Amino acid sequence: MLLRRFLLVALLLGGASCSATWEGMKTDASRLFGGSDEPDDVVTEPEGVESVVVEAQRALARRGYDVGPPDGLVGPQTTRAILAYQRDHDLPRTGYVDDELLRSLRAGGG
Repeated sequence: MLLRRFLLVALLLGGASCSATWEGMKTDASRLFGGSDEPDDVVTEPEGVESVVVEAQRALARRGYDVGPPDGLVGPQTTRAILAYQRDHDLPRTGYVDDELLRSLRAGGG
């Protein structure tokens, strides 16, 4: 995503600091941002996040919220369940497994 934004800006500005070829622009972007030219669509979670998500999914399921299978991934079903729980417990509606949600679930909310 960052690479694509850089390339778009470089093209719009005339590519003064970039090579004229796609490969040259990818190389320039990698050099500038210290990354690789691999796609950045795949986001890996920090270690331990998956287990926190599973904890939240299981707690929500025990309270009757349909999260789907507790797989450690926050997909559409889990997001809907989180939003419903947050609504029902007057929490800020983020749709995320955040500190406030975890505190409420761990305190036995519901």
